[in-house]
Amino acid sequence: MPTMKTREDIKLLSKFRANVKQYLDRVRKTHRPLIVTQHGEAAGVLLDLERYDDYLELADMERLRKEVKIALAQVKRGDVMSYAEFKRRMNKRLNSLLKKAK
Repeated sequence: MPTMKTREDIKLLSKFRANVKQYLDRVRKTHRPLIVTQHGEAAGVLLDLERYDDYLELADMERLRKEVKIALAQVKRGDVMSYAEFKRRMNKRLNSLLKKAK
């Protein structure tokens, strides 16, 4: 991501409202986020779509990394089950849910 330029990339909400198209165009062109302030505090961030998608992908990878870490710890502890046991438990759970739905 390009380096943020404080004087250019932080705008008051009133200035943002008055120049939305200009700021959208600038964010698309520079790929730098725009921070919008309200009452002297950061209130929001405007990102170009590509950067937003990058952040979503990064968040998904971080969640997956945490899940894999948990799974590896479970395997290390021996907290595993056979496929047959898993299938038995899932069928039992499914049957229970189907009975409740009737």
